[in-house]
Amino acid sequence: MKSARTLVSIFRSQATRYTDDPRMRQLIDDLLEASSVFRELWAEQDVLDLSSGRKAMRLPDGSSREFDYLPLRIPDLPGACLMIYLGVA
Repeated sequence: MKSARTLVSIFRSQATRYTDDPRMRQLIDDLLEASSVFRELWAEQDVLDLSSGRKAMRLPDGSSREFDYLPLRIPDLPGACLMIYLGVA
């Protein structure tokens, strides 16, 4: 649930940039209706910005591996970034 909490908190931060966009409001409403987990996490009102860190991912073969990640912001596309993942030895 920690990953879901983080993603919803980052999504909330991103959504604040589009408060006047009816498509964003509709997306949030659809997620609130479709997912009890999203409803619970959205109600917490946590806000996080994208940051670097480390996460474990399950690979297609069933094994797990850790990756460091880093967001690279794209100046010509406000709100967009490229996430870079590097395997941890």
